Amino acid sequence: SGMETPEPLVIRSYKHLKAFFAKINRTRKPGLPLPEVDFSQETVLVYCGGVTKASLKPILTLVKATDSTFFVHPEMVKREKGSSENIVTPFSLYTLPVTEKEIIFQ
Repeated sequence: SGMETPEPLVIRSYKHLKAFFAKINRTRKPGLPLPEVDFSQETVLVYCGGVTKASLKPILTLVKATDSTFFVHPEMVKREKGSSENIVTPFSLYTLPVTEKEIIFQ
């Protein structure tokens, strides 16, 4: 991801998604392709795990949903065995339907 510290992001436009992937692709050759997202239908959630070992992966878990809010918990979990101990800056990308609900990371 290129992010040095863990950071959750909510991306609601193509412009912001393109900027996020531009940051990622600064250090990748060839770069990752931009995912196809219809922002009139979907919102993108990204969790950048910061600098960590390759044996960990970033995930988002929906903790609770109310009429007005989604509560989401970002965390780093162990990958299945066989992963290396290299230092990486991983990220996970999720989509969810467009909603007026507030998204709060806990």
